[in-house]
Amino acid sequence: MRTVNGNTRAYKLSGTTIFAVWASSLLLLLCPAPAHALQPLSEFFSASHQASTDVRQAALVTVQREADEMIAASQLLPSIAASGTYTLNQFESVITMGQGSVVIQPRHGLSGSVQLSMPLFDLASWRRKKAADRVVEAARLSQETTALEVDRQVAQYYFQLIGAEALRRSYQANLAVAEESRRVAVAKREEGVATDLEVARATVEVEGIKRSLAEQQLSIALARRALATLTGIVPSPDIPNLTDDLREEAPLDGWEARISQLPSIRGAAMSTAAAHEQAKAAQYALLPTVAATATEQMTNAAGLVGHKTYFTGMVTASWRLDLAALARRKGQGAAEQAARVQAEATANHARDAVHEAWHRVDSGIMASQSARSQAAAARLAADKARERYAAGAGTQLELIQAQRDSSSMEAARIQSDANLALDRILLRLAAGER
Repeated sequence: MRTVNGNTRAYKLSGTTIFAVWASSLLLLLCPAPAHALQPLSEFFSASHQASTDVRQAALVTVQREADEMIAASQLLPSIAASGTYTLNQFESVITMGQGSVVIQPRHGLSGSVQLSMPLFDLASWRRKKAADRVVEAARLSQETTALEVDRQVAQYYFQLIGAEALRRSYQANLAVAEESRRVAVAKREEGVATDLEVARATVEVEGIKRSLAEQQLSIALARRALATLTGIVPSPDIPNLTDDLREEAPLDGWEARISQLPSIRGAAMSTAAAHEQAKAAQYALLPTVAATATEQMTNAAGLVGHKTYFTGMVTASWRLDLAALARRKGQGAAEQAARVQAEATANHARDAVHEAWHRVDSGIMASQSARSQAAAARLAADKARERYAAGAGTQLELIQAQRDSSSMEAARIQSDANLALDRILLRLAAGER
C-alpha cells in the first residue's frame, strides 16, 4: 500500500500530466495549418459555375430564349417557300385550236412553285421582336443571378466546413484533457482520496465532449459533400484555422449604392421592358398588316397561258378585330404593371439584403471581440482551477466546470469568427461582388 506522501506525489504528477496534455492540445489547436491547404474560396466559386445544375439549367434557359428571339425575328424577314407536285390523271384534256392543240390537263402532270414573301407593315411583330430581345437579356442576367445564389451556397458550406473543423480540433483537445482528468479521478478513487461521484462526473464530461465531437464530424461530412456536389471539387482535408482581423466595413450607404448593378435588378428592369413591348404589340395587333409575295410557277401543262414558267406578284392587306385581341391587350397591360411591381420588389429585397448583411458584419465584429475576451478569461480560469485541483485546494467539480466553460467559450470564439467571415462574403455577394 502506498503512503500518504506517495499518494500526494502521484497526484501532483497526474496534475502535471493534465497540464502538459492541455498545453500540447491547445498548441495543436492554435498551430496554423499549412498555407493554402484548403482550396481558396474563389476556386470553389469558379468551379460551381461549371458544375452546378442550377447554373447549367439557367444557361439552357438562355439558349431557349435566344431561339425564341430568332423565331420572333424571322417574322420580319423575307421567307422562301418551294413546292413541287406530280399528278397522275386518268384522262388527258387537250383543246384543239386552229393548226395546233393545247394540253389543259396532261396524263402526267408536273408543277412547282417558288414563293418569296416579305412583310411590309407589321408593327405588332416589330414589338414582339423587341420584347424577345429584352427577354434574352433578362435570361442572361437571370443566369448571373443564379450564379450569385450558388456562390452564396458555396460560401455557407465553405465556412461551415472551416468552422466545424476548428470546433472538432477544439473538442479533440478538450477530450484529451477530460480523459486525463477521468484517469486522475480513477487513480484517486483507488487510493481512497476520491469518490465514485467524482469518477462519474469525469465520465459525464468525457461523454459530453464525445457527443459534441460527433456532431462536428457530421457537420464536416455534410459540408464536404455539399461542396463537392456544388463544385465538383473535393475539399482538401487540411483545413486552416480561421481568425478574422475584425476590421470595419465601408459605410452602409456605399454598399447600398451598388445594388443598381446587381444582375437581379437589371434583369427585373429587362423583364419590365419586355412586358412593355408585349403590351405595345397587343395594341398594334389591332392595326392592319401588309405583306408582299412573289411566286414563280413551273408546269408541264402551259394551258391557255402558253408559258411553262411564269411569275405572279401580290400585295395583301389584312385586318382583324375580335374580342380575343381586345382581351390580349388588357392582359398584356396588366402583365406590364405586374412586372413593374416585381422590379420594385426585387430592388427592395436587394436593398434589404445589403442592409442585413452589413449589420450582421457590424454585429459580428462586436460578437467576435466579446467571444475572444470570454475565451481568454475562461482559459485563465481553467488554468487556475487546474492548479488548485492539483494542489488539493479545489474540487473536481470546480475543475470540470472551468474546463467546460473554457471549451464552450473557445467554441463560441471559433463560431463567431467563422460567422463573421461568412457575413463579409455574403455582404459582397449581396452587393454583386465576387
